[in-house]
Amino acid sequence: MRSTTQQQLIRIFGDQMTSVIEQHATPMTIPPDEVILVPDAYVRILPFVLEGSIRIYRVDEEGKEIFLYYVEQSQTCAMSVLACLGGDKSKIKAVTETETHLLAIPSSFVENWMENQVVFRRFILHTCEKKFEDLFRAIDSLAFKKLDERLLDYIRESCKTAGNNFITMTHQELAREMNTSREVVSRLLKQMERQGLVRMARSRISLVKPSNN
Repeated sequence: MRSTTQQQLIRIFGDQMTSVIEQHATPMTIPPDEVILVPDAYVRILPFVLEGSIRIYRVDEEGKEIFLYYVEQSQTCAMSVLACLGGDKSKIKAVTETETHLLAIPSSFVENWMENQVVFRRFILHTCEKKFEDLFRAIDSLAFKKLDERLLDYIRESCKTAGNNFITMTHQELAREMNTSREVVSRLLKQMERQGLVRMARSRISLVKPSNN
């Protein structure tokens, strides 16, 4: 009987490519909030997420971080793909959002599979298209949305990724995600609470479901 992982791979890659991936990839389980890639490091593996999610950040020279996109179930990281293909160092930071189960594909295979495995090439191209759409949304958010809108969008997206209606984060952690100060985040969250958008408890922020009336 096929395992859940095999079924997941076969649904995307088919039987033949699944066998190739299973032959060379290494299963890994990584705890939440684990940094798995940093800027200027060589990309040794391409992660294929089986379960869980990874946050991708851009980091400037002063260490300030800007959230770009999530890598979720049955996805990989577009920026890591580009680094693998070009033999370049990483331009992003990757951190697990939750406990994450993934297949670590050695970067040395990526270029060959792109050239010789049609189904793998289609998956990578689709991944790049989807993740660059996410990246453009992040840029649009920074350029055109006010901070309170960005903060609410982040909370909603984090809840969606976690599969519930709350996030467990301190105001300081949220401030780091938004590239602003803790005081500003606290003020905006209190404003959202007064508006009935969120409900706050210690290190926990819950979305208030809109009324059906």
